Amino acid sequence: MRKVFLMVLLLSFIFIITGIFLKETSPAVAEKEIIFGIIDGKKVMEEWPKFKSYSLQMEAQRITYAVLFQKASPNMTDAEKEEMQYQISKILEHSNTILMQALTNEMEEAAKKIAIEKKMNMVFFKDSVHFGGTDITDDVLKFLK
Repeated sequence: MRKVFLMVLLLSFIFIITGIFLKETSPAVAEKEIIFGIIDGKKVMEEWPKFKSYSLQMEAQRITYAVLFQKASPNMTDAEKEEMQYQISKILEHSNTILMQALTNEMEEAAKKIAIEKKMNMVFFKDSVHFGGTDITDDVLKFLK
């Protein structure tokens, strides 16, 4: 999830710099008003039922593997325990990546639809914007529910 956030932050920065560059170099773009929306990612994670379900699913998977490890570990060497823990962490990481990508794609589609409806040029996460923009978080949540 941290990787996704950092990627979004980097892309947001690139879009902002590109927008500033185009505005200063192109008269046609300079005259066009740039309208951007913002999404409160934290609020989406707290209120989106699908994200809550994902969190519960990941926690259940983590508990299942912890129980499996506890049952198997008494008969294992330290090296085998370490290997099993490594494999479990890889499985959990892979599951997390797949589920987060699916959720991210769905949220991006919702943001894109709302942005088109509201004639916005760009949409950023609230954490990457210091000021300005129109908050479309509730519209995105409504679309996702």
